[in-house]
Amino acid sequence: MFRAPSESSQTDKMYPASDGIEFLAFLWGRRVIIAIACLSALAITAAVSFLLTPRYTATASVLIEPPGGNDPRAATAVSPVYLESLKTYEHLASSDSLFSRALDDLHLRAEFPHVTVESLKRQILSVNKPTSTTIIQISATLDDARQAQALAQYMAEHTVELNAQLDEESNREMAKEPQRILADAVARRERAEKARDQFLKSPPLESREKQEYAEFDVDAELKAARASEESARTKFNDVLASAPFRGIRLRVLDPGIVPQRPSFPNTPLNLIVALGASFIGVIGFLALRFAWNRMYVPWDRPHPVAQEGQAKARPTAKSA
Repeated sequence: MFRAPSESSQTDKMYPASDGIEFLAFLWGRRVIIAIACLSALAITAAVSFLLTPRYTATASVLIEPPGGNDPRAATAVSPVYLESLKTYEHLASSDSLFSRALDDLHLRAEFPHVTVESLKRQILSVNKPTSTTIIQISATLDDARQAQALAQYMAEHTVELNAQLDEESNREMAKEPQRILADAVARRERAEKARDQFLKSPPLESREKQEYAEFDVDAELKAARASEESARTKFNDVLASAPFRGIRLRVLDPGIVPQRPSFPNTPLNLIVALGASFIGVIGFLALRFAWNRMYVPWDRPHPVAQEGQAKARPTAKSA
């Protein structure tokens, strides 16, 4: 014979369907707690953000010009490998010696007397090259907006100067050997001219044939010395003329402006994060509280939702 399902089994089947409704009703009954938690988090975050010392970030940009001078074909021949190699200029812009000199020239070292240069550089200086670009961004973060802009501009301008000095030294090294060859050629030409002058002033030789041979040797040496000097001078001039086309040049693209809004603390972002975190936290706490209460409901007692449904059904049965 078939047996009708018991009341408890019917009630158990109703539990899963009513869990979501029950939890929403549970949250609605505690909406004041949720509102208080969110408003408290916003108030605390706003107060902390107001009490924190604002810090300002100024950014200067340096343009890396590829070798090639004014030749547009050389300027457009930029490969990914070349762009990746430009990351070495980040180390030039963030060198310890340059940063230390900036602290002294801008009188910033006195404001951080007990902080090392390396630690201070990590705190206030940031140098990076955006991917697939020929631009170096130098950012300085300080409590004073004007000092931050002055530091960023100083680092950018002196990075350009330092690169120009390195290029000049490199060009001098490359021109050193052609210059030595030219000096030797000039000295040889001067010796040949002096020898010719002495030969012309000296009395003629006894034999006409010897005189002609001697005059031929002097003239040949002078011609060879002049040709050697001309060749050496041409090579030396070529080295000097090609110097601007060899090195990579840097140019200050944007010295930056005095920032008007602080970069830290970011109050709007902090408020959004605080609101989201507090809402998720209080909902999670209430969910645990709801689950805890459900775990300790006696199994022999009808579920609250089922009990409420039964209470509504009794007057209908009595009226029938």
